[in-house]
Amino acid sequence: MDRREESNKEIERNMKVSMKREKFRRLLSIVLMVVMVFTMNATAFAADTTYSITISNAHDGETYYIYKLFDATYDTNGNVAYTINSSSEWYSLVTATGSPFTVTTTTTTGVYNVTSSATADEITTWLAGLSATQLPTYDYNPTASGSTLEVTVSGAGYYYIKTTTGSLVTLGSATPSVVVRDKNSVPGVDKNVQEDSTGVYGDTNTADIGDTVYYTATISDAEDVEKLTYHDEMSTGLTFKGATSVSVTIVDSNDDLKATLTSGTDYNVVTGTSISDSCTFEVVFTAAGLAQVLDGYKIIIAYSATVNENAVIDGTGETNTGSLSYGNASTSEKSTTTTYVFDLDIYKYTKDSNGNEVALPGVEFVLYKIVGTTNSYAIVSGGKLTGWTSTESAATTLISDNNGSISVDGLDADTYYLKETKALDGYNKLTDVIRVEISESGKVTYTYGSDSGTGTIRVLNNAGSLLPSTGGIGTTIFYIVGGVLVLGAAVLFVTKKRLSSEN
Repeated sequence: MDRREESNKEIERNMKVSMKREKFRRLLSIVLMVVMVFTMNATAFAADTTYSITISNAHDGETYYIYKLFDATYDTNGNVAYTINSSSEWYSLVTATGSPFTVTTTTTTGVYNVTSSATADEITTWLAGLSATQLPTYDYNPTASGSTLEVTVSGAGYYYIKTTTGSLVTLGSATPSVVVRDKNSVPGVDKNVQEDSTGVYGDTNTADIGDTVYYTATISDAEDVEKLTYHDEMSTGLTFKGATSVSVTIVDSNDDLKATLTSGTDYNVVTGTSISDSCTFEVVFTAAGLAQVLDGYKIIIAYSATVNENAVIDGTGETNTGSLSYGNASTSEKSTTTTYVFDLDIYKYTKDSNGNEVALPGVEFVLYKIVGTTNSYAIVSGGKLTGWTSTESAATTLISDNNGSISVDGLDADTYYLKETKALDGYNKLTDVIRVEISESGKVTYTYGSDSGTGTIRVLNNAGSLLPSTGGIGTTIFYIVGGVLVLGAAVLFVTKKRLSSEN
């Protein structure tokens, strides 16, 4: 083989190598392009991912405040890591004493890892305990229109949804759309008042002026509320018996006692100028008190009031209204009880010779009721009941006025007895008592011997004779004796006349 031929073969070999290199270079360029496209597509996919929180069972018209506490990243195995930037409004809270979170440094300046060994309930309690001035600015505050609310958020993270109920939700890159259910357990209150004659609690009762009236306010669905205040408003005829009359317990769904709350620790009774509105008093629950309210539990507030001299008589009654405020600015429907107070009207009269009614002023009575086996006599001032006494001599003497009228305001639905203690000169005092019944509706029924009536108690006195219903014989005996004397005189007259004729 000559040199020319060897030279040609060398050129051919170089050309083949060069061609192989070019093919590899082109193939490598294609591979790099594919990788770049894939990376670009992947980056675009991550950037285009929409993160959202959907709140199901939302409360229509409720505003939800959403806070992003931390950023979150996930690896391919689903492990999550939370971080916070030192510039975040949450940083000072998360790193403060009492925080349920632990913050450690990372390789990036100003960025810290966040971990916690606390439970979700413990974290929620901590968050709920932050005052309005402590809480950072919320990131989103949508208002629900209907039962479903979807909110687009900035990215994966640890979010706190603050409503009437607190919720925590985390978002991961693998599941950017997360659904959280609002328990929608809107708190409510049901008020009841005790009827003293039966001991049964209900919407209404009847009472005397001066009586102590006992109330309960039962709060339900309060297991998830962040803040809770009970507001109680009494009408002018009721006087609150003070913070010492208030007790608070927690019962389960079977009404079995689960806890007795402590004033000053679990709740505070607020009165006077410290009240947030125009109500009579408030019961403000602390986080410690609310933490004891578990799912299905109820809070029962018991307290009392006195019916005072301003009570409405035979009218709309005295009202006691309870309501709740909770969360940020939510309120419950109101619940109201009514206490009714009644009166007695008495008309004392006689009849003249023409049968016309004539009022009798100055006739005296006492009013009493029987409590157990003891008579309890009314003490009255200015026509209103002020109390009771067991001694008749200490009772108030009720005297008919120039119109023959007596009124006693401020009476409970009960059975009473009206006793005449002094009649006018020339008139016979009643020898029996008048039995009076006031029904739960305020209807007055009275009986005296065989006589009865409703409404105003009409008491007829006859001059110089006893009322037939007393059981006495009245003037009958005098008529009989007089008749016998007249008859005897007539017989004697006829007899004498005959003897005279015969003589």
